[in-house]
Amino acid sequence: AMLLSGEIYGDISGLKSEFIDYTTYAENAREYFEKTMSKIYSAYQKELEKNNALDFDDLIMLTIELFEKFPETLNKYQEKFQYILVDEYQDVNPMQYEFIKLLAGVHRNVSVVGDDEQLIYGWRYANLEIFLNFESDWPGARVAFLEENYRSTGSIIGAAAAVSKNNLRRRPKTLWTKNPEGERIHMTEARDENEESELIADRIESRVKSQES
Repeated sequence: AMLLSGEIYGDISGLKSEFIDYTTYAENAREYFEKTMSKIYSAYQKELEKNNALDFDDLIMLTIELFEKFPETLNKYQEKFQYILVDEYQDVNPMQYEFIKLLAGVHRNVSVVGDDEQLIYGWRYANLEIFLNFESDWPGARVAFLEENYRSTGSIIGAAAAVSKNNLRRRPKTLWTKNPEGERIHMTEARDENEESELIADRIESRVKSQES
């Protein structure tokens, strides 16, 4: 069995998301890191093959390869899945997008839901351009903006809008809510995620104790 660090596995996942298999990567490896990474990638993939196993990226990458090599198989699944809904569309990576395009290639009934300002899977190679190019990739698509927020207070919505308007690549939108303005926002600076979680836990503990007294 192979034990890979999260960083190395992330690099391999990134290569697969861009359709770069280990043989292609090896052929183009030039620098020391690339050559070392090539050996790891090759050993990792051969270990998977030896154990008749697939990782998460292989599940999609090999399905795409199957569809491209056997059009009749692709057509079978295009007819089976005539309506496709994709949630959290802003987090789609190039490989996942290719999979969607292939499945929807005949009927072109694609509905997606997402928010360009909630992209959180950049570390899994989500590509914001895929989200922003939806209308040009799917001519005739209808777009609906869901701008009313039912969960947050007015002060939170106002702060979020003030921050997001500075994003260079975004879909213009106007967030609003019928909720009351609520408490003013309190800002706290933390060194890292550990201190942040401790601050939140301390705040919760303090409030619980104040309610008990």
